[in-house]
Amino acid sequence: MKIYFCDGCNESVPLVEVQSGQITTIKGKLFCKTCIPPSALAAPLAPAAPAAKSAGQPLLVLLVIVLLAWTGWRDRDLLLGEVEEPVLELGPSPVVELRHQFDSLESQMIRLADESKAYEEQLTDLAVGQDGLAAGDTALSKRIESQADDMVRLTRSQVAAGQLIEKVQRNTNVQATLELRIDALSAALSAQQDALDFGAPVAGDMLAVEAPAAQPSAPAIDPERLAAMDEIRRLLLDPEPDLRFEGVDRVETGGFRDLASDLVALLADEDMFVRLHAMNVLGNFGYEDAIPALFDVLDDGNASVRKTAAETLVRLTGYDPGFEHKGSSGERNRAIRKWRDWYGERGA
Repeated sequence: MKIYFCDGCNESVPLVEVQSGQITTIKGKLFCKTCIPPSALAAPLAPAAPAAKSAGQPLLVLLVIVLLAWTGWRDRDLLLGEVEEPVLELGPSPVVELRHQFDSLESQMIRLADESKAYEEQLTDLAVGQDGLAAGDTALSKRIESQADDMVRLTRSQVAAGQLIEKVQRNTNVQATLELRIDALSAALSAQQDALDFGAPVAGDMLAVEAPAAQPSAPAIDPERLAAMDEIRRLLLDPEPDLRFEGVDRVETGGFRDLASDLVALLADEDMFVRLHAMNVLGNFGYEDAIPALFDVLDDGNASVRKTAAETLVRLTGYDPGFEHKGSSGERNRAIRKWRDWYGERGA
């Protein structure tokens, strides 16, 4: 079925009106009954022609008949409902076009909403990643601070080790001097013995060794030294490990051997560097009362501390059972047992 549209209002025309002749065709265009141009209904009448001669009337009549026949032939299909006028292919109506635009905009909005949701998820992931990085930075900062503290303590330990090396060197020099003096005394004694064997008088200056003089009475303790010892004891008991380390250092540099027993208590200090420094000072002092406490340090969880404890024990006891500070717990326990047994037998 064909659909006809009015060229005036662009509305569809019912087929009944087309078949009943209620539409008008003007110059190939269709007009419904409401859109018929006024010029088609009230066309001006042509001026009356002058009277023609009788000979021209048949020709005029013939032309009128031909015109009517042609008009009837042209409108026959339209009047009979079989007209095959081309259907006007009008574009989509404004409503349909607006609907299409609305659907397109709606689909774009949905796509934009999905993209926004994806961007929000990415932003959330980035925020979580930033939080993780911030936590990692905080942990790294703490580790750097801890390592900086360890470096400070290590530097102090290195300084203390350098001081120990210097003292060992000085002790070596003193020992060499004593050995020279002993050799000189031995030579003098030999000369005196030879002189006695031959009955020769002994020169007064051959033996520089004189009878020991009476030992002077012990000097009174200096009040300033007592005050310094009290201050050092406060440092050894301070909650800050750096100050305890400084206290151990002052015991060594000041030669406060009376405070050696206070250093024994630091062999169980929570700070590794304080324990190491205290052991070195006790070894330098030759403080044998620290031996039982050093046996306990051989079980320390730090290999460096165990090594220093073993070296200090060797210095104080002169005995080495072959303790391996990096050996297994069984090997270390066997060496410690041998060391304790040896020390017990020596004490007995």
